[in-house]
Order: sequence, then C-alpha cells, then structure tokens
Amino acid sequence: WAFNKMAENLRITTTSIDNLNAANQQLEFEISERKQAERELLWIKSAADDAVDAIIILGQEQEVVYANMAFGNMLKCTTDSINEVGFNSIYTDKEMIKGILQDTEAGDIWEGEIQLVSSQGRKFPASLDVTPIVDEHYEIIGTLFIIRDITVHKEMETKIRNLAKFPSEDPYPVLRISANCKIIYANNASTPILKAWKCREGQTLQPPECKLVKEVLNSGAPTTFDLDCNDRIFSVTMAPIVKSGYVNIYGLDVTKLKLSEENLEQVKKQAMIKSQFVSTVSHELRTPLTSMKGSVAILLNGAVGEINDKQKELLGITERNVDRLIRLINDILNFQKLEAKKSKFVMQRNDMNGVVEEIKETMLPVANEKQLSLVTNCEHTLPAVSFDKDKIIQVLTNLVDNALKFTEKGSITITTAKSDNIIRVSVEDTGIGIKKDDLPKLFNEFEQLSDVDNRKIGGTGLGLAISQKIIKEHSGKIWAESKFGKGTTFSFVLPINERRVQA
Repeated sequence: WAFNKMAENLRITTTSIDNLNAANQQLEFEISERKQAERELLWIKSAADDAVDAIIILGQEQEVVYANMAFGNMLKCTTDSINEVGFNSIYTDKEMIKGILQDTEAGDIWEGEIQLVSSQGRKFPASLDVTPIVDEHYEIIGTLFIIRDITVHKEMETKIRNLAKFPSEDPYPVLRISANCKIIYANNASTPILKAWKCREGQTLQPPECKLVKEVLNSGAPTTFDLDCNDRIFSVTMAPIVKSGYVNIYGLDVTKLKLSEENLEQVKKQAMIKSQFVSTVSHELRTPLTSMKGSVAILLNGAVGEINDKQKELLGITERNVDRLIRLINDILNFQKLEAKKSKFVMQRNDMNGVVEEIKETMLPVANEKQLSLVTNCEHTLPAVSFDKDKIIQVLTNLVDNALKFTEKGSITITTAKSDNIIRVSVEDTGIGIKKDDLPKLFNEFEQLSDVDNRKIGGTGLGLAISQKIIKEHSGKIWAESKFGKGTTFSFVLPINERRVQA
C-alpha cells in the first residue's frame, strides 16, 4: 500500500510540474506577444506623429484619446482644448458629423469631404476618412479619423474649371483652322485678328496666312509671331493638332508690353546720349580749365612781372574757382563712370592705417588754416585688407573735406578698428551736425543739405553718392550718425576676407 501511495504522489507531482511548465510557457508567450504589441504600438504612434495628415482617435464617449502633431497644427488647438469644448466644435456642419458618427457606431466606414473650422475661426475644406476601431471580440471601442486639408486642391479645381470654360468666354482670341485653311471657329475676342486677315468665321484664309497654317501642320511644331492689328498688337501662337488635322490659334494682347519695350529702348538711347554728352562736355571743359589754372599760377608766381596785392587777391580768387570747377567736373566724370560700370578697381592688400595717415598729412594744412584739430586714432593690430587704394583715398578725402567744411571749431578725428570679419573707418567731427530728417538724403545723387544758417555749401552733391558706390564695389557699407548742433560721424566698413558684408 505504501509503495502504491508513493507512486500516486509521484504522478501528482509530475503532473503539477508539467502544468507549471505549461503555464510558464504560456506566460512567456503572452509577455512576448505583449512586448511585440507594445513595439508595434510605439511604431504606429511614431508614424502617426510624423504623418502629414491629421490623425485623431475618439473613445467610446467621443472624447479625443489621441491626436498627432498635424492635428494641432491644422486646427490650432490641443487635445485638452478639444475635449473641453467638444469634438463637434471643429465642424461647421454639426448634423453631418452626427450622422457620420452614427454610421461608424454601426460599423460602417465613411469617406468624403467636409468643412472644418480652426480654433482661430479659419474655415477650410477637408477630406475625411472615418473608420471604427474594434477589439478582439469585434466590439467597437473607438473611432479613427484621418483628415487632410484640401484648400490648395480646391483652388486648383476652380482654376481648372475656369480654364475649361467654353472658349467664347475667353477674353483672348481663340481660333481653329482646318487643314484646308477654313476658319472652323473664332471666339468674340478674335475680331481684331479676323479684321487684320480680312476674313470671317467659315471663310478660308488668304495665301500668306494659309501657307503658314500648312507649314505648321507639316512640321508639327508650334510657331509664335507678332501681328499688328491697326491700334493693337497681338502675340499669336499657332499650335498644330496633327492627328485631328487642324491648327489652334491663341492670341495675347501685348500692345502695352510692346509700347513699354519701345519706351525702354528710347530711355536707353537717351541715357546713352546723356552719358556721351556729359563725358564729352566734361573733357572739353577740363582742357581749357587746366590751361587757365597754369596761366594763373604763372601770374601769381610773378614769372611775367611784378603784381600788386589787389591783383594777387583777384588771381587767388580765380585760382580757387578754377580748382572748384575742376573738382566739379571730376565728380561728374567719376559718377558717370561708376554709374556706367566703366570705372576699374585695382584690388590689392593694403594698410588702411597708412592710408589714414596719408589723408591726415594731405588735409592738415586746411585744418590748420581753419584752426581745427585733425587727429587719428588707429588700431595698431589692424590687418591688411584688399581694396583699391586710390578709390578709398578718394572716399576718405571726401569725408574729411566735408567734415572740415561743416566744422567751425573743435576737431576732426579719423578712427580705425577691427571687429569680427570687418575693419571700420570713421570720420567724426564737432561741426553743425545733420537734422534727423536729412540723414536719409545724404547719399542721394545731386543732393545738398543746408547748414544752420540755411546757406548752401558749394559742390555737385555727388561726393557721398560716389563714396557709397565705391564702398559697395568693395562689398562694404557706408553710413552716417549725427546729433544736430553737436557733430557728425561718417563710417564705412570693408570685409577682411571674401565673405560679403550685409548692407
């Protein structure tokens, strides 16, 4: 009996172990299945988050349980805000969405178009796919919505419908010509072309036009030409439909365009004539002025005899005015060359501090004559920069000369400094300053500003305009800062390397 009892217990234990192993295997399988499901769920969520279309899942109480990023971007709202006001708030047709939800609750799939409204009030058309979500027992536990904004699609449809309207509504000429040159169709806008061809719908084209139609059909290639219809000009395109044996003709009124082109050509010719005139006159004026300057210098030096103080005074006035005329002519010539892109720039690496010292040495006598202090404040570690030395000297000379003109007492300071990829050069004065309203006019061509006594300072008004063009050719920038009555600072920057400086 004991032996039998022991055997029975052994069988029960073995069965229990087998059951336990089977249970463990089932549990491991279920865990594996769950992990797989979780991985798939994460993958689906990631894909949904990256989707272009809006994706929303409603629960059994029609609450939003999931919405991707595209949904928030499209409707300008969050899941919480939608749940607060109700899912129906995004639809303009409440009855329609109510019917859609009833259909999906019955297990149906719905596809179609509907109008939505964002939280900001923007209404737009959308395509809508609605699918019920079921569990393993085929019980509906939610609803999946896929929404796509079709605003652009609808706009394109409208354009296509407009293009597809019957040609009689087309505001431009549309004609159809058969292979034997008969006018099969001509809309109302074709009247000017028909008059120019001296025929009507149903008639046959004259030889010149008929020959062209046949050539187009034979070649199979469209051709375009201008047609003068008395007071109107049309660009006419002949498009062959070879298989059908006819040619479609489309006309476009280009009268205004042609007139504009003629006007543009006229303006170009006038500009060329003006440029040639300025250049010729300037050169012709410079020759006698050079001779006059030399003659005055000889007289002042006493080379042809003694002159008294009054004569010296008058000759000095003459010399200064001749110099002024020469400067004016040089400004006009320089501006004309820069404007016509004929001025050559010799770009070489140069020392800006050396240029500044040259300017100081040249302009110091003028400053001393006006009892003004002319000083430099140069950064010693300034790197060499690529620029046209003569052109930059011209800019700095103009800036310092202006500062001397408009400063009665105090000083003019020329400063250099380095910052990031640029060097900066500034000319600061303690002069009369510039009114805020006048600052935007500074670099305008032929613009002159009045001083505090409303007197004009002589010149062409081209100096700063020329300076701006020179600096721009160096990929730099020039500007002015001023406090009226306290002084002005003109600054320009040049790039150290090839990278352009933003204007």
